[in-house]
Amino acid sequence: LAGLERELPEAFAASPQRVIRCLVDGDSAHPMCSFIGDAAYSVLQLGHTAYLGNLKSPHTCVSIVGADAGGGDADTQTRVQNRKLFFSGFVVPFLFPELNLKYKYTGTTQLPVKAIRGDVDFAAAKLPTVQPNVDLGILALLVSYLNAKGGTIDSGAVTIRDNVASSTMTSSDLTAEWTKTYGPIFTSAVGLCRDLKPNDFAKLPAWLTNFIEGMEFKHYETLFGSSSTPEVDAIFTTMKKFRDAPDRTAVLTELQGLFAKVVF
Repeated sequence: LAGLERELPEAFAASPQRVIRCLVDGDSAHPMCSFIGDAAYSVLQLGHTAYLGNLKSPHTCVSIVGADAGGGDADTQTRVQNRKLFFSGFVVPFLFPELNLKYKYTGTTQLPVKAIRGDVDFAAAKLPTVQPNVDLGILALLVSYLNAKGGTIDSGAVTIRDNVASSTMTSSDLTAEWTKTYGPIFTSAVGLCRDLKPNDFAKLPAWLTNFIEGMEFKHYETLFGSSSTPEVDAIFTTMKKFRDAPDRTAVLTELQGLFAKVVF
């Protein structure tokens, strides 16, 4: 987050709404100049607060390869998709429902390219977030800022994205996956919501916030390991309904019963 937390140049310190902070992931093949041009038009000309690269855009160019070229076999891809569903399709909409319901951002939590207007004060927020969950921290602060001061989110295609279905964070070492990547991502989400939206957080069902924040390796192994069970499959089948459900509370009630059937 160092780039987002730097003080604005003196020439722009008095006009932060005329500044954009652009971040491009090092492993992204997105043309930097193309993105900065899109972001500048969206934020400085159209007046949006942020411009995000949307991997779900129909115009995002992707290259998907098979297991023989490093893309992962069918079982690996199922694990990848279940993890995306759990986090981007469930945990984030549960903790930050405004993101898609109010601000109409329907993209992924993974943001290979992003641009945020200069008046969103990341230094003041002191986000306790480090790689690999920087994107989550950016989205969490952005939502809390928009809730307080108003504004809009714009998004567009990621023009070059190589192998969006890649298993680069999937390996045979489940322990490393959990400790180095997904453990910090999953469990820190609850703390961000608690710190940035305390009133909203107090209204969330404790059984689920406690589960997410208290997840351990045994939970990860059961949900995303190399083998599954009918009980776990039922959880993900129901979880797919959550994001677009007209009654999310009913889906949560169903999920609570399904989680109770799983032995971790």
